[in-house]
Amino acid sequence: MEYDIFISSLKRTYLTAVQLFGKKNFIKTDLLNEVPINAFMKTKRKIHTSIWNFIARFLWYLDSPTQKEPISKSKERSNKAIDFIEANSKGAFVVTHGFMMIVLIKQLKKRGYKFSTLKRFAFKNCEFIICKKNERPR
Repeated sequence: MEYDIFISSLKRTYLTAVQLFGKKNFIKTDLLNEVPINAFMKTKRKIHTSIWNFIARFLWYLDSPTQKEPISKSKERSNKAIDFIEANSKGAFVVTHGFMMIVLIKQLKKRGYKFSTLKRFAFKNCEFIICKKNERPR
């Protein structure tokens, strides 16, 4: 079976895809871009990056309007990405980013996909996660 390779439109995703697959005809889409993160407050005080990221992601999870794309919008976008991939491929590799991958996995599970390699909630760079849609007999 031949696979299509879907990637986000961010340059770092393209560079990762080239490392993994060599130069191919990748299918780029903004639907797979990383979930954006905004500052949760305006201040001149320096805040450690890990604290800033934690609070901003927590607010994202709570669907806070302080975030450019709250979790409800990320879920909508990931569902559009899955629809796009399913409509354009019988088998696919997807190269995307941390939080978008988390949202995609949750939405794929809701759609009946089963994961054979997913063991935890955190990912390493260039980690492969294998899933297959569970087809129900009619």
